[in-house]
Amino acid sequence: MELLFEVVLGAFLIFFMVQSAALSTRTVTGDSLTAKGVPLIIAGLALLFLVIMAVQYSRNCKKEGKPLFGDLHIPKQVLLVAAALLVYVILVNKLGFIICTLLYAYGNARLLGYKTRWKVALFAVVLTVLFTVVFAMLFGVPLPRGTGFIRELTYNIY
Repeated sequence: MELLFEVVLGAFLIFFMVQSAALSTRTVTGDSLTAKGVPLIIAGLALLFLVIMAVQYSRNCKKEGKPLFGDLHIPKQVLLVAAALLVYVILVNKLGFIICTLLYAYGNARLLGYKTRWKVALFAVVLTVLFTVVFAMLFGVPLPRGTGFIRELTYNIY
């Protein structure tokens, strides 16, 4: 499982490096790194350490006689939470941040085994209000508003 995680993380880091390389090369006097320099250095170092960790893991597996990928059993809850996150990402622009976050927080808490519905609902409401106040109102981060009637309604909220 550890090696699978390292492969996925490595793919993300390579994607990050490719995206960073596409950043503008405009710079100010004395800035030798440009805008893409720091992200490339950080991703490159992270990738280097990731390769070192993967090599160490593979050596340990070989020494102990264990298979490299070990037991690839992924718990059902992990798959359901990942699927819920995918649905959230797909729907957040259509339904808006508030509705999607309420549903996602409630659904995830239930998926993770919390039974008391009113406590889970209270958690979802508090989390959504907290994120909306902090990010939309305090920091001015534009959150997805949704479409149609939902969009118009969110202008009254934030």
